Amino acid sequence: MKKHSIVNLDKETKNMYLKGVASMINIDDDIDKKEKDYLKFLSNSLDLDENSYNEAMEFSKSLNQEILINIINKINEKNISIPFLIDLLVIRDVDNKIREKENKLFNVFLSRFNTSDVCIDTIRKFVACVKNKDYEACGFLGDKNSFFKLKNFDYLLEFYE
Repeated sequence: MKKHSIVNLDKETKNMYLKGVASMINIDDDIDKKEKDYLKFLSNSLDLDENSYNEAMEFSKSLNQEILINIINKINEKNISIPFLIDLLVIRDVDNKIREKENKLFNVFLSRFNTSDVCIDTIRKFVACVKNKDYEACGFLGDKNSFFKLKNFDYLLEFYE
């Protein structure tokens, strides 16, 4: 299995990251199997155990605002907002049902990160390219911004295979 770009961070950060991504899966009161599959896949790519996955699933069922604020602060502190936003978009889109509540939550996260409109647009395009297996377009985005090189997202390529 390919590893996530933040796999080398401490376990606490990775658990908070996973819970942050998990917050998206039940915001619409409907946990789809594809969302659970992606969260499990993400957990594995972060080298987290079954307990971490289960804690993230439980967290998704009863979001705690204080914990969400702590997650946002940790993501800002570790400067990992771009991969976090990418994983949020993937899990939001994985069931092919993008709902208003999901968009609102995504926008709440966006408002808490210092991310330019150009970067946000690039993130959206990058996720669409990977999902659609348009690797040439992904490569073009990577030419413009070194962070968006496909090698940084091998785990996503593996997920969409």
